[in-house]
Amino acid sequence: MRRRLPWILLGALLLTLSAAAFLLATDPGLNSLISLVSRLSGGRVQVGATSGTLLGALQLRDLRYSDGVDAVSIDRLTLRWQPGALFSGGVRIESVAATGVRVVLGPGSGDEAAGPVVLPDLSLPVSLRIDSLAVDRLSVVLEGEEVFALREGRLGPVSWQGEQLALDDLRLATETATLSIRGQARTAAGYRLQLSFDGTYTPADLAPFVGSGTVQGPLAALDGELTTTAPFAARVEGSLRDLLAKAGWEARVHSDRVALAAIDPAWPAQVFTDVQLTGSGSFTDYRAEVQGRVATQGIDRPVDLRARLTGNLEGLLVEEFRLRQDRAVLELTGRLDWAPELAWQAELAASHLDPSVLVADWPGDFQVRLRSEGRLHDRLEAAVHLDELQGQLRGLPVTGAGEAQLHGKSFRMERFTLASGGSTLRVSGGVDERVDLSAQLASANLAELWPG
Repeated sequence: MRRRLPWILLGALLLTLSAAAFLLATDPGLNSLISLVSRLSGGRVQVGATSGTLLGALQLRDLRYSDGVDAVSIDRLTLRWQPGALFSGGVRIESVAATGVRVVLGPGSGDEAAGPVVLPDLSLPVSLRIDSLAVDRLSVVLEGEEVFALREGRLGPVSWQGEQLALDDLRLATETATLSIRGQARTAAGYRLQLSFDGTYTPADLAPFVGSGTVQGPLAALDGELTTTAPFAARVEGSLRDLLAKAGWEARVHSDRVALAAIDPAWPAQVFTDVQLTGSGSFTDYRAEVQGRVATQGIDRPVDLRARLTGNLEGLLVEEFRLRQDRAVLELTGRLDWAPELAWQAELAASHLDPSVLVADWPGDFQVRLRSEGRLHDRLEAAVHLDELQGQLRGLPVTGAGEAQLHGKSFRMERFTLASGGSTLRVSGGVDERVDLSAQLASANLAELWPG
């Protein structure tokens, strides 16, 4: 027995090595290993076809995972690596490529966690290097709706040893945006980042936005800055706190000049100068303050702008919106909701308005107060109330009041009155399936209502 024991141990070792070689270095062995993984996972992991070996180039087709709620499918996954690097205490992956990746998240996957996410400290005992990682066509579907689509992603090279992770270049591209990221991260002690990035964003039918910036700090206290170069130059400084818990942000934006026509040539030829915006909030609500100056073609003096806004995922509250030019002041307050339906309510007050700023033949000084409310639910319902129009226009006293309502295709005007000097115009009635409007004009001099 003692004489046979070494031969038995040698035979067991050779059998083990032969089995490992069969599983790792042959196509049938790879298929057997895949079948074993599928059985051990209870059928959650399925692979349609395989080619190659685990010791060289490996390709998996129609790879699927499903736990009954969430699912992941990959049309094709290829892997090339250098097993010999293991003998020097490292892992060297030449390339990983995935095509046609689809992530389906079932009910409850998008719910917020009960508490903050705690990332474990990770320290890799060996060195890992990935020369190239590529993903083509990735989509994320949440409860039947696509929430994210990536056209292509490229990463490489990337290295990770101990707690240090280094990214030479991560490139992401969607149908409307591109982003390139590089830098370093620590995978422990708060996950401190030191990254730089640049990218573009091209909204539909608008000029592309181009910018670059940096992000640094631990995940619980990130600071960053962004500089845009097109379609206008601006600088953004901000911070993001408690990213993995109830995240909050602050931002400051400054631009010397913003021309609307540079964003879209069809937009008005208005130029905003010395624009300053400050904001704060979370991912679901925010507060912002804006100030600057507005220059419009045909107006020789700019208008001062100031606004205070608050909002959330359902609507926007305009606490203050104020335009001022010399003595003329326009103030707007109100609310705009887009969930659960489109609705609005607004009040506007203006004083010392002078139309000659736009039309030289119409000098004046008057004030206006009006209100508007409405909603879109199956049909559009809206109302405008002119509570006050009073002052002087072209040297004549002018007053006005009235209201107009829209209910679907039905339009009505009630008690609309406009008086200038000794002339008065009254209009009432509506337009529905037929026109039923009445107008009364009392005037000894029509030039008081309209010159010429």
